Amino acid sequence: MFTLQWFYQLHFYIIAAGLLALMASLYIIRFKKDKPWRIKKHRILAVLGVIMILMGVLTMYLGKQSVGLNHFTVPHAFGGLITIILLITTPILAIIGMKGNKKVLKMHRLFGRLTAIFVVLVAIVGFTILLSYI
Repeated sequence: MFTLQWFYQLHFYIIAAGLLALMASLYIIRFKKDKPWRIKKHRILAVLGVIMILMGVLTMYLGKQSVGLNHFTVPHAFGGLITIILLITTPILAIIGMKGNKKVLKMHRLFGRLTAIFVVLVAIVGFTILLSYI
């Protein structure tokens, strides 16, 4: 019923939506410093982005499982694993940091920047892999 190509496409669209949500979150927190709503919007968009990206990863996992393929066969998968770890760690640091721990809040900012870089790089690598199938 569902082909591997269908899973690839669904993975791409869900990850792209998550990437857009994360980039909007970063834009708001970086460039809307004078707005009182910025932290709340940043949090909502970041959580939405993380959830979408994790759903995209789950989609690809299910797709590969359905046809019996190995999961870690390309560099994109290993980069994705590192990105998943960062995507989970960064909000945890934010929660701890917002409770008054300034050192952890600085770590959250650093991890947020690293996460943004990894998400974009892994997305670019994944998109090139996708183009190689066309």
